[in-house]
Amino acid sequence: DYKWVEGFVWSGISGKGKVPNYDFLNLQLSYRFKDLNSTFRIGGANLFENFHVQTYGGPTIGRFLYASWTFDIYEL
Repeated sequence: DYKWVEGFVWSGISGKGKVPNYDFLNLQLSYRFKDLNSTFRIGGANLFENFHVQTYGGPTIGRFLYASWTFDIYEL
């Protein structure tokens, strides 16, 4: 999914300041192995690595990639 966030003024414990506009693209692909009662997933958040902050004074956020293989033990 694609997300665009309009800039806003942040006010909190870390201070008060402007957070600029930012956008990012998240994607996840899943494949179900019925005979193994499991699902394999790969994906990423912020795939284009648009570095941004979500709170004033907060850390800069970049790309996050992941893979997982989950098993449904109740289906055995």
